[in-house]
Amino acid sequence: MQLLRRGYTPLVLSPVERGIASEIALKLRMKNIIPQKEENDATLLAEAALKGCEILLTSDQHLLDANQDATKFWRILEESYAQTHQIVIARPREIVRSFSLGR
Repeated sequence: MQLLRRGYTPLVLSPVERGIASEIALKLRMKNIIPQKEENDATLLAEAALKGCEILLTSDQHLLDANQDATKFWRILEESYAQTHQIVIARPREIVRSFSLGR
């Protein structure tokens, strides 16, 4: 609720997009890019990619680790027609540090 008051808009997926995101999430888990038991993490990452998000701020280690296996990750997105550009997956403090260093 606080996010809505701050002007954030929820991500809305059509039923078709939800199905595609589920398939991408399943592939991410089957290839062990995201652990099998982390269904929500895989779905979140799939939805972000499908909707063209450019940055994903997280402290969740499973999502950060997906970045370590970038070649497999991007191949799955390409095969699923979800990769339009690279997604930056980073901790919020890393982004803050990168902008603070130049000041």
